[in-house]
This record gives sequence, structure tokens and C-alpha cells, in this order.
Amino acid sequence: MTGNKNCFIELKPKNRGVVTFGDNSKAILNELVLLVTILLLSLKIQLCHKAYNVIFESNGCKIVDITSNMIM
Repeated sequence: MTGNKNCFIELKPKNRGVVTFGDNSKAILNELVLLVTILLLSLKIQLCHKAYNVIFESNGCKIVDITSNMIM
């Protein structure tokens, strides 16, 4: 992951706000959160296009080969 916005082809700044999680805890939305979110979504899309499923969980994520159902 990167906090360097120069590593992105396109970055659209957003207004700051508050994110509410499933347990009702809150976090202030800032540029770093946006960079990480964009990076994770980009990774998921790229892997899904290559026949992998990406499953985000509370303690990490799993990458599963769709054809063999093996966890990578």
C-alpha cells in the first residue's frame, strides 16, 4: 500500500467526512483512507478478472482460485 498519491494515474480528492463501521465505531475520512480504499478495490478488480475471488474478513483477506477453489 502507498500513501504516495503520485503512484496513482488518477486521484479525485473527496471532502472529509466520517465513516461508520459495522460495530458503530467511527473514523474520520482522510486522504490516506481514500488511497488505501482505492488501492484495495483496484487489487480486487484485477484479481477477479484473473479468475480469483477476493474475500475481505475482519482479520485479513483470502484470495481464492475460482477454478480450483484453492486459497492462495
